[in-house]
Amino acid sequence: AEGKKGMGECYNNIGNVYADLSNYPKALEEYLTSLKIREKIGDKNGVGACYTNIGSVYRVQSNYPKALDYYLKALHLYEETGNKKGLGNCYTNIGTVYYYQSNYPNAIEYYLKDLLIRKEIRDKKGMGICYTNIGIVYSDQDKTPKALEYYLKALIIFEETSYKQGIGACYGNLGDLYNKLANYKLAILYSDSELMLCKEIGDIDGEREAYSTLANVYAKAGRYKEAYSSHVLFKTLTD
Repeated sequence: AEGKKGMGECYNNIGNVYADLSNYPKALEEYLTSLKIREKIGDKNGVGACYTNIGSVYRVQSNYPKALDYYLKALHLYEETGNKKGLGNCYTNIGTVYYYQSNYPNAIEYYLKDLLIRKEIRDKKGMGICYTNIGIVYSDQDKTPKALEYYLKALIIFEETSYKQGIGACYGNLGDLYNKLANYKLAILYSDSELMLCKEIGDIDGEREAYSTLANVYAKAGRYKEAYSSHVLFKTLTD
């Protein structure tokens, strides 16, 4: 059974590699092979992981009904096995599907369910991610004070845990928020902070986002030379 368990893990990992390469048909094939093995040996947590991964492939392809279907299958399994971390992940995955469908009340409901679990298992980084997700939902609805409250909660936790990628994301979210509020001084301050931190940790996506926001903010503030150079750097990183 141990060998079979290892095989199940291998196929799952290969699936992850294909998913990272955006080869979704191959990813699904590997996840389904892993699923069969894990079902056969009764590895319930492994089966839950497969369901989650399959759900995520459908989510990336915007097939939301199928994604929800698999996330709910995983959820029921994790409830059976009492896998708290698995449950938390499911709640956030389900919340994200609702978010993509612009069903904001349901998105927040599921993000809050995950938050409760993260607090219970004392997963600070996980709590920070929940706060960030909730902030994004409020920001999309232009509920700025609520968005700000959750972004700052996330920032405090990420700073406590020295999670640099999380801190960078918070700076980026705050930059976007202040850009929306036409507070260009703070928008530039936070976007610059995001840029410096992302350069330090080699987060190219974060750098791109920072340059994109800066180009936008500088243009609105009438600082066209800086807007242009930020846009050029954004384009360079995109290419």
